[in-house]
Amino acid sequence: MGHILPLGSIGKAVVVWLGILVLAVANGLLREALLVPVLGEPGSLILREHKGQSIRVRSCNATSRA
Repeated sequence: MGHILPLGSIGKAVVVWLGILVLAVANGLLREALLVPVLGEPGSLILREHKGQSIRVRSCNATSRA
């Protein structure tokens, strides 16, 4: 009782994985819809601030060199 569908361990893992996938897609959509228009592309990629310094994600493409 209390179970809608009988799921084994793999089924439960798939359900959790799909839930995380939905959250990741929603996060990307919200970032594109809300943060990029307000902060611009570089500002929307800031991960966090640590003691006044922003840590940013560097874009990876074939033309950029470290």
